[in-house]
Amino acid sequence: MLKSQSAKHLKANPMPNKMFRFWISWRHNTNTQGPFNLQWPWWVEGVNGDDIIYAAVIAKSPRRAKHIIHQAYANREAEMEVELDYRFFEVKPEAWTPFSERFPRQDWMVWP
Repeated sequence: MLKSQSAKHLKANPMPNKMFRFWISWRHNTNTQGPFNLQWPWWVEGVNGDDIIYAAVIAKSPRRAKHIIHQAYANREAEMEVELDYRFFEVKPEAWTPFSERFPRQDWMVWP
């Protein structure tokens, strides 16, 4: 079984068409960061606006995966850089799926 690896240890993608699966979590405060719209699978835990977001995305690199997350925030039109406090950012094996009893699949989620 392959272990997940930290995205910061992922070297430049030697195969430009290869996509990687990322499991990402960050702290989110709706009052300061505003809402976000992400079609990839994501779940939220927390109360009173101080939430923990868990998301799965497929991208060519860690940089692209972070770009997907940052682009999901609604205040992008102001060209403001959303500061995110990442809890973890992991590269997962090719066959990995984020879905489980804790993180159930929903119809709106985009995932192969």
